[in-house]
Amino acid sequence: MGHKKICLKCRICSNREFDDGSEKRQYPCPKCGNEMILLPHRFRPPKKTEESKWKVVEYLIRNGFKYDKVGEDVPENLREAKEFLKKIKPNL
Repeated sequence: MGHKKICLKCRICSNREFDDGSEKRQYPCPKCGNEMILLPHRFRPPKKTEESKWKVVEYLIRNGFKYDKVGEDVPENLREAKEFLKKIKPNL
C-alpha cells in the first residue's frame, strides 16, 4: 500500500514512488514548486474542476484530518465537513 501526493494549490494528485520511509523526503509540486501533502492510498481526489470539493479537502487537511480510516463517508460540502470534524475531533 502506498501514499498519494497532492498539491492543494494546483489540485493535482499523483502516486508516491516507493521508498522505505527511512528518510524524510520532500515532494515539490511539478507545477508550482510548493511541497505536496502525503495522504494514504484510500484518498480519492475530486476532479480538478470540482472546486467546492477541493475546498472541503483543504479544510479537512488544514484541520488535522489526513484521510485515515474513519469508517464513515467523507463529507462533500463545507457544512458537512464542519459537522464531520466535530464528531471525529477527539480521534485526531
